Amino acid sequence: MSNTIKSQDYIYIENFLDDESCDEIIRQFKNAEQGGLPKSSAGLNDSTDEFNEVYVSSRSPLRYCYVKTDRTQRISSNGIDQLNRLTGLDWSGNINDVCFPVFEYGEDGYIETHRGRNVGYGANDYVAVLMLTKYGSDFLGGDFYLNTDAKASEDGKVIYNENESSRVFIRQKKGSLLIFNNRIHVHGTTPVKKSDKGSSIRMTTSWRMTE
Repeated sequence: MSNTIKSQDYIYIENFLDDESCDEIIRQFKNAEQGGLPKSSAGLNDSTDEFNEVYVSSRSPLRYCYVKTDRTQRISSNGIDQLNRLTGLDWSGNINDVCFPVFEYGEDGYIETHRGRNVGYGANDYVAVLMLTKYGSDFLGGDFYLNTDAKASEDGKVIYNENESSRVFIRQKKGSLLIFNNRIHVHGTTPVKKSDKGSSIRMTTSWRMTE
């Protein structure tokens, strides 16, 4: 798969993580939200954010938390081992060694088009995005997209000359993983909508690596 990710620039894998593990990550996000987990500095380059504190993004309509518990770190470590075997690349040494970045999108929530950057744990040459909630039941909309036909500022926050018609859209299932070359793609999501059950909770986490 190492040659595949380098030649195709992205890979979609279903059933990477089981439902129980996905639900455990969500539970720990909620524990953090309720103040039930210890907090400490996340040691980031560009913010004073702490582990186990839920924040509202200043750039996109979403919430996020750097979840750090023994349970979630065991899941993260197992995920790193799987990624190493699948891709032939080394996924250790980045932010997932110390926490799980978890993102929550409510109704009309989305992430602005951007390119990932080094927040203090190394460059994000490759990113693996994991879906934690279930499309059609927990939410609708919220499709992830990739685009190689765009330019980004050095900090990844400003996108220009994007040909939006070149976007590749991926609708992820719960427990699925999307691995992509962050040096080539800019990425974002479409807005989340309510499901027929009235729910609009889309949650993801991710692993990052430096090649």
